[in-house]
Parts: sequence; structure tokens; C-alpha cells
Amino acid sequence: MSKTRLFSLAIKAQLLLGALVVLSMFVLLYFHWQEQNKLTEAELTQSKLNLAQQLNRTLDQGFRARVHLLQEWAQHLPSEPNKDIAYRLTHDWSLLHAAGQFSNLQIFERNGQPLLNHEPKWPSLVDAEWINTLYRSDSADALLACEQRCAQYVGLPFRLAGQPTRLLVGEVPLINLVDHFNNQPNLHVLMVQTDAQDRWQHSWVLSHGGHFRDADAATDLRATLKETLTNWNLPRYHYKLLPISGARNLHWLVISDELANLMQRLELLKLQTIIATCALIALLCLNWLISRQQLFRLRSHTKTLHLLAEQQYEVARQRLPKKPKRSRDELDLLADVASELTFQLEASARSADHRNREMERLALYDPLTNLPNRNLFIYEIEQLLENGANVYKSTVVVIDVDKFQRINDSLGHQSGDLLLSKVADRIRAAVGGKDFCARLAGNVFGVLITCQNPADLKIRINKINEMIRQPMIIKQQKLIITASMGLTGLEHGTAAVELLRNAEIAMYRAKQKGGNSYLEFSPEFKSISRSQVSLEAEIHRALEQKEFRLYLQSKVDMSSTIRGFEALCRWDHPDRGILNPAEFVPMMADLGLQTELDNWMLEASCRQLKTWQNLYPDIKVSVNVASDHFSSSHFLPFLQQTINRYGIRPGQLELEITETLLMDNITLALRTIEKVKALGVSIAIDDFGTGYSSLSYLKNLPVDTLKIDREFIKDIPFDESDMHISAVIIFLARQLGFQVVAEGVETQEQLAFLQANHCDLAQGYLFSKPIPAHKAMIVLESQRGSTAQPIRQ
Repeated sequence: MSKTRLFSLAIKAQLLLGALVVLSMFVLLYFHWQEQNKLTEAELTQSKLNLAQQLNRTLDQGFRARVHLLQEWAQHLPSEPNKDIAYRLTHDWSLLHAAGQFSNLQIFERNGQPLLNHEPKWPSLVDAEWINTLYRSDSADALLACEQRCAQYVGLPFRLAGQPTRLLVGEVPLINLVDHFNNQPNLHVLMVQTDAQDRWQHSWVLSHGGHFRDADAATDLRATLKETLTNWNLPRYHYKLLPISGARNLHWLVISDELANLMQRLELLKLQTIIATCALIALLCLNWLISRQQLFRLRSHTKTLHLLAEQQYEVARQRLPKKPKRSRDELDLLADVASELTFQLEASARSADHRNREMERLALYDPLTNLPNRNLFIYEIEQLLENGANVYKSTVVVIDVDKFQRINDSLGHQSGDLLLSKVADRIRAAVGGKDFCARLAGNVFGVLITCQNPADLKIRINKINEMIRQPMIIKQQKLIITASMGLTGLEHGTAAVELLRNAEIAMYRAKQKGGNSYLEFSPEFKSISRSQVSLEAEIHRALEQKEFRLYLQSKVDMSSTIRGFEALCRWDHPDRGILNPAEFVPMMADLGLQTELDNWMLEASCRQLKTWQNLYPDIKVSVNVASDHFSSSHFLPFLQQTINRYGIRPGQLELEITETLLMDNITLALRTIEKVKALGVSIAIDDFGTGYSSLSYLKNLPVDTLKIDREFIKDIPFDESDMHISAVIIFLARQLGFQVVAEGVETQEQLAFLQANHCDLAQGYLFSKPIPAHKAMIVLESQRGSTAQPIRQ
């Protein structure tokens, strides 16, 4: 079991849950804090707006009250000289100061000259221009000015009998007005002067004391307002610049110091965070206590599943709970499933072991003879080469049963399999338990002999040969079998496959010399017949590995419309690519494999016709059949079985035979052709004109088609003899009722000649090269519904 520390899913889930809860908590606290900030901002802004409105209202009301006070005082003045007016103003100063909160009073002439010569100095705004404006309006007015201090200046024009109009101006400090409304120690009111772009130019503090007493300059004031709490980076001050009614460049600046409020809110936030954290910890602890028992059960099931991986099914079943419970949960269902799974896995494991043993046997042993196959034989050679012991004393022997194909064709495949089984038993008996024997291919066997000297090797080879030559009875026929053998000694530095190939080369050389002998490999064998021997071995492999492919070449009428195909064989060689029949068919005939190839071609053609049966019912496929195969007793049963197996219409199939078959045994040929015709399959004479058949024989044969050999077509229109011969064949064949097919048509001139002589069908590269069977359907589909054109590949 892995030493990696277990990190429980429950812990992961709890950590994830805790992280989500913490995240949610902080998100809620954050939004709660933001919402509080918005509410606080709204409250502070509204309170400052209310204060500014009260200040503006109080300024206006105070202005009206003071104007009324000054009017009452002026109405009670007698018509006195100027010094008496000044005396009266000085005398009534305490009353006016108390009633109107004036800090200074002055009487100005029209030219702006004061009547009272006393300090303090009046601001520059209280000048002759303002005084003249009041004289002209003849009404009271107020002026806000800030120089040494900020004050409201109330001006009232008055006139005594017999005297000119004068202006009574009273100064009311704004600090008294602000102190009347400001009962909050953290609230400060300032007056700020701005320019045309609303930039702060000057500021005046209207509150007694406070943090802003020394911040008279606008830059100092802005720096002070930007102060933040060091630990929290929160703004300490909240301020609003609000308009003053009747003043264009002067504004109220109401500032509140929020230090205490912020600290109170922060303390509340800390408390909320602590409470939420404690609740989270309590929730996680409670969840852990609840899930602890379930985690224990889950870990127990995990250990049980680990036992299943080790195939300890009985121990796993003993660990699972067996007592029924009143209530069940998912873990109980998991235990039930695990219990059932133990039985299923145990049965599957037994079945898999059996299948593995069977697959190993099939992969390494021949099912017919129960001998090791080629793979295991090569493996044994490799093991012997790796071990190094007795390498130079060991020999690879390849044994081929002579003329096996002829026996297989004459007696049947079952008899051939029985013969191979008996030969395998005899080889096994000859080598005993000393040497290793295997079946390498169809009728090829291999023996790995370990001996001390050449004399002992010769004795063993002769013993094997004698055992094989003993007569055997198969289907009540006595057979004497011979074998050809090839030998090669093991040597370091040569691969096992190469050693086996050398022994096969020697065996084929012995077979070429007539068989029934053995030869030891010589390097000169490889230079003489490497390609031929390799091809022979590869042909056997190609049959086993199904490397042959069906190709089709179209046969067209004189309007170039496809009427059928000739079936041709190509070898899809894994190394050399697509091989033409001329490269392997002669060799297959020499090896006695022509019958197997013909049978494969018949099956592949019928399979293709089955695919086309409903789509192209008029298309016919022609298949070449070798003379020996056509005349054998096994051909007709195989032909009928193939037609029945694929369920095709026999009229879609045509067999092509050569003139040689007819001339060898006309009676046997006639009998076979009649039986083929009885099945509904048509017959064509291939390569007509190159053999020795006569028209007198042909008129008595029930054949359907004559195929003019390409030798008579290739030189048209340059060879007049070929033109005359071809024209005569076409004429006589049509007179006898045969269909005529011209092979090897490659030019338009040749096609024009055939059209002029009323040939039925043509075949050649002018229309199409042989193409893979699956592409033929594409060609047929392209022909549908359109005028047929020559097909060039």
C-alpha cells in the first residue's frame, strides 16, 4: 500500500465548506460595511445641509431683526448735530450691542467718511462704492466680509429733519452665530473663499478652538482634511462646501471629525468578525463530530476495496458488516454492493485467468497440432542465444512436407489437416524430450536440436525423416510422405529471425532439387535465391494474414458505358506496396497455392456482387479460374456453396477459362462447363486466339463470351494482319452467338476500329486501369444519370 499520507475527502469537504463560509462571511461584512458607509455618508451630508440651511436662514432673520432694531433707534433720534448723534450712539451702544449682537457700529457720510473716529478698522468691502449703492437704493442691505475676521455688515440709510441722508452700518461677527448652532464638539464651521473656477483661495475658522484653528491657508486646510487613520487608511474628516445665500464667492465649509465614530464602527466590525469566526469554528466542530463515525465506516470500506484489488475476496467479505440494521444509509448500501462485487470479481478473475491461459495457448501454440507456433519457436532461439550455453552446438531445422498441396486438393482440407496432425505427432515422437519442435506455417515445421557433434545431428535428422516416411492411412488410402529439410547452425551476432530465414532458404533449395532430402545452409544460397525464397515464405504469410486485395477493371460497351468488371488480384505487401499478379501468381502455381487464390477471388467477387445486387443488378463480374482447379472435383461444390452463402444471382457471375483447358480434355471440360451453366453462371474463353482451339469445337461448347487477346489489339491500326484477324474473330463469334470482348484497348483508334466491326465490349487502360473494389462503386455512381465518359485512373 502507498506510504502517501491520507488526506480525507471529509477534511477536504470541511475545509472547502469553511473556506466558502469564511469567504461568504467576509463578503457579507464587506457589503455591510459599504452599506453603513453609504448610510453614514447620507446622514452626515444631510446634517451638514441642514446646518447650512439653518445658518443661511439665521443670517437672513438676523439681518431683518437688526434692520428693524436700527430703524427703531434711528426714528427716535432728534434733529441734532452730528456730535449729538455720535454721543447718542455711544450712549445707546450697550443696548444695541446686547439687542443686535453688534460688535461695532458706524455712521458714514455719503462720501464714505465715518462720523465716529474709533477702531477697529472696517473691511475694504465697506467702502464708498457700497455706501453709495445703499444711498441710491435707499434700502437696507447686508454684506458678508472676511479679512481679519468674518462678519455680517448691516447697512441702513436714514435721514433726520434738516440733515442729509447718512448710513448706519453695524458689524455682527459670524462666530457668535455659528457657536449658537454648533453644540457638537466634533463639528467645525469654516468660511472658504473660492475663485471663478471654484478653487479654494482663503479660509476662516468660525468655531472657537478646534483642530482647524491654525489651518487658515487653503492648502493647509486641504492637507488636514486628507488625514486618514493610520491602521485602517480611512478618511478621518467628512466635509461639505455649501453655498451662502447672497454671497457668490463665499461658502460654508462644514467639517465633522469622524474619529470617534469610525473607531466605534471598527470596534463593532471586529466584534462581528469575532462572533462569525467563533460560529464558524463551532459549526466545523459540530460537523466533524457528526461525520466522525461515518468517516470511520467509509475508511473501513476503503480498506475492503483495497483487499479487492489484491484479490482477497474472502477476507473482504469478512470485513463487511453482516448484522441487519433498523435504518440504513448510503454506506450500508455501499457495503451491500461491495459484498456483491466480491462475488462478481472473484468469478470474473477466474474467468479471466482461464481466458488468459487460453489466449496464451492460442498465441503461442498451434491449435491443430498443439505444437508451439512460429512466435514461440523464435523466442526459444532468442533465449538460447542470450544464455550463450551450447549455442555452437545447436541447429535450427525447418521441415516442409513435400507435395502437400496436391494431397490437400485431391483428398480435401480435412484430410490435409489430419495428415499434418500425424506428421506433427511423428516429429514430436522423433525428437522426444530432448529437442524443441514447432509448427511454423501451413505444412512447415521447425525443430531446435541441441547435440554434441555432427554425427549425432545426422542421426537425429535421419530419425525424423524415417518417422515421417512411414506409411499412413488417410481416408482408406495408403500414403507415403516425404519431407524437405533445411539446417543452419546457431551463431552469436545473428538474430533468431535471420537464422530461421537461413534454414528456410536451405529447405527451399532442397525442395527445388526434388525434395525428400536435407541441405545445410550456405551463404551462397542467400545470394542465389534470397528473393525467390523470401517471396515463397511471404506468400504463405500473405494467405494467413489476408494481404490479397480485390481489384476490378471495367468492361464497357461501344458507347463507353460500364457493363461489367473483370476481377483481378493484387497483393498489398507490407514492405513493397501493391504487387501485380505477374510478381506472385506463377510462384503460387509452383507452390500449389493456385487453388487457394482462385477460391479467395471467387469469394471476394461474390461478396462484392452481394453489395451491388440491389443497386446494380445488371453489372456482371468475371473471375479467372486456373485449369487444374476448374477440372478438380472440389471446384463445383465450392462454387455452389459460395453462391448460396452470399445469395447472389448466378447470372451476375462469369468464369473465365483458357483454351488450354479445352484442348487438354475436351470431354471433361464439356462436362464441367455444362454443370457450371446449369447453376446459371456464364462462361468466357479468355485470351482467345493464342491457343490451338478450333471453331469446330467452340460451336459445340455452351460458352457465352470470347475475349480477344490483347496481342491482336495492341498494334491496331498499324498492323493490318491483326486488324483482319480481329475482324474475323468478331464476325465469326457473333455468327455463333458469342459475345465478344476486346482486351487491351488503349487508344481511340482501337476503339473506333472495334466500333466499326460491331464488337460488343471493350476492356483496357483507355477506359480504366484496375481499381480497388470499393472505388468501383464510386465509378458506377458517377455514371448514373449522366452520359458515360471514359474512365482514367
